Amino acid sequence: SGSPLPALEESADYLRWADPDALPLAEQAAALVRRYHHPATFRVLARYATLNPATQDALTATMSRLLARMDSMAAWQASRHRGPEHATALQHLRSAWQVDHLHRDVAGRGLPVADATRDAFMAESVLRLVENGPPDLKLVVASHNIHLQKTPITSDGAFGRFPQGYYLSQALGQDYLAIAATSIG
Repeated sequence: SGSPLPALEESADYLRWADPDALPLAEQAAALVRRYHHPATFRVLARYATLNPATQDALTATMSRLLARMDSMAAWQASRHRGPEHATALQHLRSAWQVDHLHRDVAGRGLPVADATRDAFMAESVLRLVENGPPDLKLVVASHNIHLQKTPITSDGAFGRFPQGYYLSQALGQDYLAIAATSIG
């Protein structure tokens, strides 16, 4: 939920050598994020809310354009033997894009879907580590209890809210073990 700047910087490092034509988009997005960046999550959220809507929209549009570019370049980069590096940079960019949408939601400028897409993305990130790791890999995922649960979130009129644990449980079956206390109220 914090600043997307570290993820944008990781993507920019890759683009600098692999796709310099796309680098200006990453630099533009990073410049916009620097207006509200802070190491503390709640300060990021508060600072983002003070940005004018045009700046928020410019950031979302810039990251979306960059995401479209990187998605469309995946096969070409793989043909240049840059597939793993591209996939990692793309994962960083997707995390920045997801966080941007969460910030928009918290600031009251988005559709109420960021929590749902963020959980799907968090699960995708874990499954990517499982897929690319050694066969005996064991992961410990530390998340807030509601994100670990295996059942859909139904409180407060929530819809389409499937937590990270739901996706991990569906993909990993018995290999996913949630250790947490979850409750409503």
